[in-house]
Amino acid sequence: MSSRLRSGAVFISVVTLAVIARSVVGHPLWVRTRAMVPSVLSSELVWVSGGLPVIGDVVQVELDGEPGLYRLIAIEGQTVEITNGALLVDGQQVEGKRLQSIASVGASCRQQTVTVVDAQVGDHRFQVVPGGSMTPHKVQAGRVFLLGDHRGVAGDSRPWGAVEYGQLKGVSETVLWSWEPCSSAPRWHRIGKSIE
Repeated sequence: MSSRLRSGAVFISVVTLAVIARSVVGHPLWVRTRAMVPSVLSSELVWVSGGLPVIGDVVQVELDGEPGLYRLIAIEGQTVEITNGALLVDGQQVEGKRLQSIASVGASCRQQTVTVVDAQVGDHRFQVVPGGSMTPHKVQAGRVFLLGDHRGVAGDSRPWGAVEYGQLKGVSETVLWSWEPCSSAPRWHRIGKSIE
């Protein structure tokens, strides 16, 4: 076997192993939006595992070649709606009544206060910034419905519709690094935080 053929075989083997490792073990992802506040903040590096997503997970999705993080709210056959700012899945409200105000950095580094409520989807308990409205939508076969935890700023399945299950690229589990771009300082209290 010539050295050129051997080099080509080694290259193909390395690329194949990298693809397998990425899909099974996982990969880092920089988050650049506020769509998942307060669960994941803008300018955080999160770990996305290659595990199979279940309802309630924060998942990476690829849309037009761009990665994004959203919460998997419903699977095929389920019905999703938002009435008076409250999320219902199959007619059951998943967001609680407990209200709390938190500080959040908005556009142009302006500090703002947002109201969050407790929510539970599947085995996941988390907080969301509620809002919006949406008529009932039944999720089609082979698709999943994704929402951002910050409903006022997230572009999610409300405008796009449900996405194909195959567009999900993994489950976000941990904040590896968190940076506050407005003050140019690490958010030490966020590093290593589990993503519920």
